[in-house]
Amino acid sequence: MKKLQLLQIILLVITLLISCNNNNNNNKDQKDVKNNLIAKNVIAKYEFNIYPDIKDWVKTLNKKIIFTEINKSLSQDIKTYDDNDSLMSVKLIEQNLGIFPDTQFIEQENGELKTKIIKNKLDTNAIKTIYFCENWFYNSDNNIFKKDINWYSPVRYYHKYDTLKFVKRWIFRIKNNDFNKKTSKQIAKNIIYEVDFDNDTSTTIIDGLDKKQFVDILIDNALSNKIKCFDSMLDKQLTTDEIKKELGYKIDTVFVEDPETSELKSHITITGIDRTEIKGLMFIENWYIDTVSFCMQKQILGMAPVRFKEKYYEDEDKPEILKTIPFVIYFTNEKPKIF
Repeated sequence: MKKLQLLQIILLVITLLISCNNNNNNNKDQKDVKNNLIAKNVIAKYEFNIYPDIKDWVKTLNKKIIFTEINKSLSQDIKTYDDNDSLMSVKLIEQNLGIFPDTQFIEQENGELKTKIIKNKLDTNAIKTIYFCENWFYNSDNNIFKKDINWYSPVRYYHKYDTLKFVKRWIFRIKNNDFNKKTSKQIAKNIIYEVDFDNDTSTTIIDGLDKKQFVDILIDNALSNKIKCFDSMLDKQLTTDEIKKELGYKIDTVFVEDPETSELKSHITITGIDRTEIKGLMFIENWYIDTVSFCMQKQILGMAPVRFKEKYYEDEDKPEILKTIPFVIYFTNEKPKIF
């Protein structure tokens, strides 16, 4: 009897140990879902062009929703904030939109002049970009990329007074802390855009990202087949050799004349992969907006590194910069093409 009780106790202890071990593994997995590749707090700020050169990339974007949002801000139906996180007044929003009161003098039938205050209309064509501030999360093991929008702002471009100089102004910020799925709707499907993270003249700022580490792990995972990589134009998974070729790796045979014998001798030259040529990311996304609070969410369908390749031409001192997409990584079953 005592032996049976002792056996039961031993089995109970073993069961508890296994359970604790599984819980520890589960907790570890949950931690790994967070940023195990880039810093824990990566904040990305960048402009999204509503009118890009490749119009097909944004053809599904519902631009009217942006103007509806502006009208709601003027009627104070939604909360908008300035750079100091203070609620904005209608007067300040109008100033940022370029809406100013003007005094007109209207002659009456009796000859008297009557003043009338009017406001110029909003120039919707001046709203050219949206500025996003986001937290980025990437898990290389589970192949997950996530963006949490902190805030975003429509941006107005206009000429400063009588000069030809373009000025841009952030109209207001919408803080993304009140998104409700029940009142949301999709405003863009398979939208495509580039975020250039290595350009000193760019308005893109990515704090906390180790760019070299990010590119190294991205390429290493691609070449080791840890992640599936696809062609940017065709519904085709790329082989390791095809990925290497797209990244610039090549083997050439060069024939050089021997000065003594005049014979042509062959030499093998190898051009390796220059990882510093990866200077941006291309994203394919679905966008959703809460029609009440106008908070936004993004679903990332795919991501691609952007290669900046220098190409020299005869009689040209400076090289031309050519952009290419070596491969695309998809995070869902959908595989929209970039080109």
